[in-house]
Amino acid sequence: MFSNLVADGVLANNPVKLIEFLEEDNESGRVIDKNEEILYLKEASQPLPDYATILVETGLRPEELCRLGVKDVFLEVEGPYLVIREGKTKSAKRTVPLSKRAESVLLHRIAKTNGRYIFPGGKGGTELNKPAVKFNNAHYGTLTRCQIDGINRRSTEGTCTLYSFRHTCDPIPRKEAGDFLTLAALLGHSSLRMVMRYAHPSDEHKFEAIRSMEKTLPEIVQSESEVAETYDKLTIIFKRSKIAKNTILVSYCIY
Repeated sequence: MFSNLVADGVLANNPVKLIEFLEEDNESGRVIDKNEEILYLKEASQPLPDYATILVETGLRPEELCRLGVKDVFLEVEGPYLVIREGKTKSAKRTVPLSKRAESVLLHRIAKTNGRYIFPGGKGGTELNKPAVKFNNAHYGTLTRCQIDGINRRSTEGTCTLYSFRHTCDPIPRKEAGDFLTLAALLGHSSLRMVMRYAHPSDEHKFEAIRSMEKTLPEIVQSESEVAETYDKLTIIFKRSKIAKNTILVSYCIY
């Protein structure tokens, strides 16, 4: 705004030009582990447990889940999924496959609702044709009871918000090969930079990565054995031809 006023000749200079801005915190947000999730869900009252569970299982933004309609969920297909039809970016519009756990929760909620939305608005969800706006009060009350930001904290620093459950959604590192492009598509991000803010391999994931690597070791060992066997065969051939052993190595490397 001030730059425009300077350009129009209204001001001689920009009064905020020399202000030093604080550094942004680009670290990953608060992520909860499985034990914290169990404690939280135990202390929460419906519909908050269902809401938090779907966030964890799908990685939806809290506001996306509030607006999720019954017609946006497709359960009677071989691969159940939900559709986010609008969002703050083009990438936010997406199809999200459902885990068994998410499918079960959504099936239960759809079976008992007579309205348009999975989480209807109004006090106690009485306004069936309006979406819920937020669950902040219920969330912070649950935090007070479960103390996962206090004495029962087991994972990352920071305050647990409803977005923390979205951050906790981590389908990719559980696989043998991580695919950050797929993770970006699932979470509705337009850039890999944003995905990296939610990339949070735990110690368990690191151990899984090592175990996954160890599964390939027999193949590697076999390959090394084949190399050694081929080298021995070449040695015999070249010995018969009275060619120096060093030449064997160079020849094999070139091959």
